[in-house]
Amino acid sequence: MDEDQEQAGPVDAARARELTEQLRTAIEDVRAAVLVLARRVRAAHQAKVWAVLGHPSWSAYALAEFGIGRSTAYRLLDLAAVAEAIEATVTAELGVSHAWDSTDLVLPVRAIADQQLRILACPFL
Repeated sequence: MDEDQEQAGPVDAARARELTEQLRTAIEDVRAAVLVLARRVRAAHQAKVWAVLGHPSWSAYALAEFGIGRSTAYRLLDLAAVAEAIEATVTAELGVSHAWDSTDLVLPVRAIADQQLRILACPFL
C-alpha cells in the first residue's frame, strides 16, 4: 500500500505509530515551507516586484501572478513580518543569524512561530 493512501478500518499500534510519524514529518515540512515562503514574500515586497512587473499594487500582483485574493496577499505580508520579528529576536537573544536555517534552533523557534501563526490564522497550516 502506498504510504499516502488511507487504510480502511482500524490499524494496529505499529501502523498507528508509523502513520503518526509520517504525519509529524509532513507537518514539519509544511512549517519549514511556510518559513521559506515568509522570507520570499518579504524579499518580493521589499523589492516592489509588482511595480517592476507592471501591476498597480501588491494585491493586484498576487491575484494576477498567483491567483490569491487581497486578504491572503496581505496575510502573507503579516506572516513575513512575524517571521522577521522572530528571527530578529532569536538573533538578538542567542547571537545566531539565519535562525530559520539552523536545525539546532528549529524546536524553540517553532514553539514561538506556532503561537504567532495561530494568531494570524495562517491559511497554510
